[in-house]
Amino acid sequence: MRVFSIVLACCLFAACARNTQIALPVAPANEEETRRLIPDYARMLGLDLGFDTQDKLELKIGAGKIAKGGHSNSGRKWDFTSNGLSLFADGFDMDSGEQYILDTLVFSEWKGRLEDCRELQSQNLGPWGALQRAATPEQCLATLPRALRESAMEKKDEGQPLLEWTHQIQGFRNGVKGTGDYTATLGFDTANHLQYLRLVGYFDVYASDLK
Repeated sequence: MRVFSIVLACCLFAACARNTQIALPVAPANEEETRRLIPDYARMLGLDLGFDTQDKLELKIGAGKIAKGGHSNSGRKWDFTSNGLSLFADGFDMDSGEQYILDTLVFSEWKGRLEDCRELQSQNLGPWGALQRAATPEQCLATLPRALRESAMEKKDEGQPLLEWTHQIQGFRNGVKGTGDYTATLGFDTANHLQYLRLVGYFDVYASDLK
């Protein structure tokens, strides 16, 4: 009887397995659907890295000073007086309107929490607003959502400790297929005190799909 029960259970399990359809991720069909795949940590100041343009950033927070970036004049820099925050933005690719597509944001030099910058309080700082400069890696992680706490990677760059997150997506930008690579980095000094937040999002279109 026991053997019969085991055999019956195995048969039922096999039948269920045959009738169960595994839900596969649906590939995005356009740019709108592709943007939904961008990780939350790369949605900063209400913009999508790798898609929105630098001029859109300037419309939101004011014109920045021209600085050298991937191109000689592609960088922009802001120095906010309320808490000393220094913000650097850069773009390398251009859209059809010859505007640089935003791919890099670097926040540094702030005092207190990042969200204490009065000039940016009307903007969405994603999951990073409670970061306090000079905090330890453990203190930084404690301010972040659980998913980011659990997926953080500890690294070092020339002896400097880092916390890093990476994510890749595939889809479309402006009707052309490509791959988006996203990285968020918290950089610390040798005493393990937070110095900067760097967000990078490049979307590389496939050359074979370019008209």
